[in-house]
Amino acid sequence: MKPYLYFGGLLKLAKDAKGTEVIHTGIRPYGFHAGNVMALIVYPYLLCKYLEKEGKEAKFKFVISINDWEQDALEGPDYHRYPFNIFPKHTILRYVSDKRGCCRSVVEHWGPIIERNVKMIKTKYPKVSFRFIKNSELVSKKICKELLMETLVNPRAQLNLLKKYSGKKVAR
Repeated sequence: MKPYLYFGGLLKLAKDAKGTEVIHTGIRPYGFHAGNVMALIVYPYLLCKYLEKEGKEAKFKFVISINDWEQDALEGPDYHRYPFNIFPKHTILRYVSDKRGCCRSVVEHWGPIIERNVKMIKTKYPKVSFRFIKNSELVSKKICKELLMETLVNPRAQLNLLKKYSGKKVAR
Protein backbone atom coordinates (compact mmCIF):
# COMPACT_ATOMS: atom_id res chain seq x y z
CA MET A 1 0.00 0.00 0.00
CA LYS A 2 1.42 3.33 -0.97
CA PRO A 3 0.95 6.41 1.20
CA TYR A 4 -1.47 9.13 0.17
CA LEU A 5 -0.28 12.19 2.05
CA TYR A 6 -2.00 15.52 2.56
CA PHE A 7 -4.31 17.16 0.04
CA GLY A 8 -2.37 15.98 -3.02
CA GLY A 9 -2.56 12.44 -1.69
CA LEU A 10 -6.27 12.81 -1.10
CA LEU A 11 -6.79 13.83 -4.74
CA LYS A 12 -4.68 10.89 -5.91
CA LEU A 13 -6.60 8.52 -3.65
CA ALA A 14 -9.90 9.80 -5.08
CA LYS A 15 -8.61 8.85 -8.55
CA ASP A 16 -7.34 5.42 -7.44
CA ALA A 17 -10.19 4.38 -5.11
CA LYS A 18 -13.31 2.49 -6.13
CA GLY A 19 -15.40 4.09 -3.38
CA THR A 20 -16.14 0.81 -1.59
CA GLU A 21 -12.90 0.49 0.39
CA VAL A 22 -12.71 0.00 4.14
CA ILE A 23 -10.83 2.93 5.69
CA HIS A 24 -9.53 2.59 9.23
CA THR A 25 -8.58 5.50 11.45
CA GLY A 26 -8.52 6.18 15.16
CA ILE A 27 -8.82 8.85 17.79
CA ARG A 28 -7.93 9.31 21.44
CA PRO A 29 -11.30 10.12 23.05
CA TYR A 30 -9.85 12.98 25.05
CA GLY A 31 -11.35 15.99 23.31
CA PHE A 32 -12.34 16.80 19.76
CA HIS A 33 -9.99 19.55 18.59
CA ALA A 34 -9.26 20.87 15.09
CA GLY A 35 -6.67 18.20 14.30
CA ASN A 36 -9.16 15.44 15.09
CA VAL A 37 -11.84 17.16 13.04
CA MET A 38 -9.45 17.29 10.08
CA ALA A 39 -8.64 13.58 10.30
CA LEU A 40 -12.15 12.29 11.04
CA ILE A 41 -14.46 14.71 9.23
CA VAL A 42 -12.70 17.01 6.76
CA TYR A 43 -10.49 14.45 4.99
CA PRO A 44 -13.22 11.78 4.70
CA TYR A 45 -15.70 14.41 3.48
CA LEU A 46 -13.25 15.73 0.88
CA LEU A 47 -12.38 12.20 -0.20
CA CYS A 48 -16.07 11.53 -0.88
CA LYS A 49 -16.43 14.87 -2.68
CA TYR A 50 -13.46 14.34 -4.99
CA LEU A 51 -14.35 10.69 -5.55
CA GLU A 52 -17.71 11.83 -6.90
CA LYS A 53 -15.95 14.37 -9.13
CA GLU A 54 -14.19 11.30 -10.60
CA GLY A 55 -17.64 9.90 -11.44
CA LYS A 56 -17.68 7.29 -8.65
CA GLU A 57 -20.14 6.87 -5.78
CA ALA A 58 -18.92 7.12 -2.19
CA LYS A 59 -19.77 3.91 -0.31
CA PHE A 60 -16.71 3.79 1.93
CA LYS A 61 -16.85 1.80 5.16
CA PHE A 62 -15.06 3.83 7.81
CA VAL A 63 -13.87 1.95 10.89
CA ILE A 64 -13.09 4.39 13.68
CA SER A 65 -11.05 3.11 16.62
CA ILE A 66 -11.86 4.86 19.86
CA ASN A 67 -8.40 4.44 21.39
CA ASP A 68 -9.47 4.19 25.02
CA TRP A 69 -6.81 1.59 25.82
CA GLU A 70 -4.03 4.17 25.55
CA GLN A 71 -2.11 5.63 28.42
CA ASP A 72 -3.26 8.86 30.02
CA ALA A 73 0.33 10.11 29.82
CA LEU A 74 3.61 8.38 28.99
CA GLU A 75 6.06 7.24 31.60
CA GLY A 76 9.33 5.40 31.27
CA PRO A 77 12.91 6.18 30.30
CA ASP A 78 13.20 8.32 27.16
CA TYR A 79 9.90 7.22 25.65
CA HIS A 80 10.54 9.39 22.58
CA ARG A 81 13.02 6.77 21.37
CA TYR A 82 10.59 3.79 21.50
CA PRO A 83 12.46 1.67 24.07
CA PHE A 84 9.57 -0.82 24.61
CA ASN A 85 9.37 -0.14 28.30
CA ILE A 86 6.74 2.58 28.18
CA PHE A 87 3.82 2.43 30.57
CA PRO A 88 0.92 4.65 31.63
CA LYS A 89 1.86 7.40 34.03
CA HIS A 90 -1.35 6.92 36.00
CA THR A 91 -3.88 4.84 34.06
CA ILE A 92 -5.37 4.28 30.61
CA LEU A 93 -7.94 6.64 29.09
CA ARG A 94 -10.76 4.18 29.71
CA TYR A 95 -10.43 4.92 33.44
CA VAL A 96 -9.71 8.67 33.37
CA SER A 97 -12.59 10.41 35.14
CA ASP A 98 -14.58 13.13 33.44
CA LYS A 99 -13.78 16.37 35.27
CA ARG A 100 -16.99 17.95 33.99
CA GLY A 101 -18.92 15.49 36.17
CA CYS A 102 -21.50 14.58 33.52
CA CYS A 103 -20.06 11.11 32.79
CA ARG A 104 -18.04 8.44 34.57
CA SER A 105 -15.07 8.81 32.20
CA VAL A 106 -13.66 11.05 29.47
CA VAL A 107 -14.39 8.23 27.02
CA GLU A 108 -18.08 8.22 27.95
CA HIS A 109 -18.10 12.00 27.54
CA TRP A 110 -16.20 12.37 24.26
CA GLY A 111 -17.14 9.10 22.53
CA PRO A 112 -20.74 10.11 21.70
CA ILE A 113 -19.64 13.62 20.69
CA ILE A 114 -17.08 12.18 18.27
CA GLU A 115 -19.60 9.69 16.83
CA ARG A 116 -22.32 12.33 16.39
CA ASN A 117 -19.98 14.72 14.59
CA VAL A 118 -18.40 12.10 12.34
CA LYS A 119 -21.79 10.73 11.30
CA MET A 120 -22.71 14.17 9.91
CA ILE A 121 -20.88 13.09 6.74
CA LYS A 122 -23.84 10.79 6.06
CA THR A 123 -26.12 13.78 5.47
CA LYS A 124 -24.26 14.44 2.20
CA TYR A 125 -23.02 10.90 1.50
CA PRO A 126 -25.72 8.52 2.81
CA LYS A 127 -24.12 5.33 1.46
CA VAL A 128 -20.98 5.84 3.54
CA SER A 129 -21.02 3.82 6.76
CA PHE A 130 -19.25 4.13 10.09
CA ARG A 131 -18.34 1.52 12.66
CA PHE A 132 -16.93 2.69 15.99
CA ILE A 133 -14.86 0.26 18.04
CA LYS A 134 -13.31 0.88 21.44
CA ASN A 135 -9.83 -0.64 21.57
CA SER A 136 -10.56 -1.93 25.06
CA GLU A 137 -13.28 -4.17 23.56
CA LEU A 138 -10.66 -5.86 21.38
CA VAL A 139 -8.44 -6.95 24.27
CA SER A 140 -10.47 -10.10 24.89
CA LYS A 141 -10.41 -11.15 21.21
CA LYS A 142 -8.11 -14.06 20.39
CA ILE A 143 -6.34 -12.30 17.48
CA CYS A 144 -5.70 -9.21 19.61
CA LYS A 145 -4.15 -11.34 22.35
CA GLU A 146 -1.98 -13.14 19.79
CA LEU A 147 -0.75 -9.91 18.20
CA LEU A 148 -0.15 -8.29 21.56
CA MET A 149 1.86 -11.31 22.66
CA GLU A 150 3.83 -11.11 19.39
CA THR A 151 4.86 -7.56 20.22
CA LEU A 152 6.02 -8.70 23.67
CA VAL A 153 7.75 -11.90 22.54
CA ASN A 154 9.35 -10.42 19.43
CA PRO A 155 10.06 -6.77 20.25
CA ARG A 156 12.95 -6.64 17.75
CA ALA A 157 10.47 -6.96 14.85
CA GLN A 158 8.49 -4.02 16.27
CA LEU A 159 11.67 -2.03 16.74
CA ASN A 160 12.63 -2.63 13.08
CA LEU A 161 9.19 -1.53 11.89
CA LEU A 162 9.36 1.65 13.95
CA LYS A 163 12.85 2.38 12.63
CA LYS A 164 11.85 1.74 9.04
CA TYR A 165 8.67 3.82 8.98
CA SER A 166 9.25 6.56 11.55
CA GLY A 167 12.66 7.73 10.42
CA LYS A 168 13.49 8.30 14.10
CA LYS A 169 16.40 7.01 16.09
CA VAL A 170 15.27 3.98 18.05
CA ALA A 171 16.70 2.75 21.36
CA ARG A 172 17.78 -0.88 21.39
